[in-house]
Amino acid sequence: MTLALFKHWLTDQKVNGFTVSARPAMQQQLLDIWPKTASGELDLDQSPLTLQAIVNRIDTRNLAEGNAGEGRFVFGVNGNINFQQFTVILEYNLPAKTQADVTAWANRWHALSSHPFPSEEYNAALEGITRLFTDRNAAPAAVNGSALAELRTNEIALSFQWELRAFALGSSGLFDEIPVAETPDNSFNGSSTFADFVNQNATAIIAEVPGANAHTVPLSFENRAFQAGSVFNQQFNWNAPGITNSDARFHASSNTCNGCHGPETGTFNFLMVTPRFPGSEAQLSPFMTGTVVQDQFSGKSRTINDLARRKVDLAALVCTATTTTGKK
Repeated sequence: MTLALFKHWLTDQKVNGFTVSARPAMQQQLLDIWPKTASGELDLDQSPLTLQAIVNRIDTRNLAEGNAGEGRFVFGVNGNINFQQFTVILEYNLPAKTQADVTAWANRWHALSSHPFPSEEYNAALEGITRLFTDRNAAPAAVNGSALAELRTNEIALSFQWELRAFALGSSGLFDEIPVAETPDNSFNGSSTFADFVNQNATAIIAEVPGANAHTVPLSFENRAFQAGSVFNQQFNWNAPGITNSDARFHASSNTCNGCHGPETGTFNFLMVTPRFPGSEAQLSPFMTGTVVQDQFSGKSRTINDLARRKVDLAALVCTATTTTGKK
């Protein structure tokens, strides 16, 4: 299954009508040097991927789709390459059917603060949470019984441009390459099609409400394939003549894969989590920890701090107002 995943890079792929060009260096840079078992298969016990971060994304919850958000694992690929040039992100649904389930997940994440950090005690508590969504049959009705919603990659190790790709488990039980979320094909940047898309959906784009009523970039728009099969990160901000609302332009751009991983959010090193050297912490982007960015089109200054936004969201779930004192 893992070999089939990484073999996607060896040949051209057709995703939503767009050609995702092969990056055959995958063979030499990773597959050839991956330790093998006695039978010649990839040895997953010696995977050349190193865990960089475990991420609580309960803020993306969508009960209508049966989840309380996501738990994510971010890996750096060691391989025969600079490990800071290739990351793999596994995004698991946190299974939930009711608001009580959502609250239970929030309390589990919040309870980690009661353990000393760093410590083996903390590690054990964190593993207890992650196994609830990563273990076999965590989502019995899903493909393979897996809660894995999506696998994403961001790399420049295999060619000369940073490229973002996305994968999901298909009916075969293996990974299918899928369009990248919330991102039109780069060819639409600066086009009247992109302007029409932003203008027609401005209210929903600005609202950024998660869940079933969220705004999403469609597979097709104005009778053309629209959502990208993969996307190069060329460090540009999405824009087009005729966009009438600068806030809608900003939110549309910053929600794309390459807009978020670029100057729109002050992320100039292409990564939200920069892989760490042994014994050190992975570094987080300014988008995560807080920065002020200048909108090059409107001139507006925007303060961005996504971890602070997520903290407010989590606090709203775990802190309930009392009826007697009004305190939290």
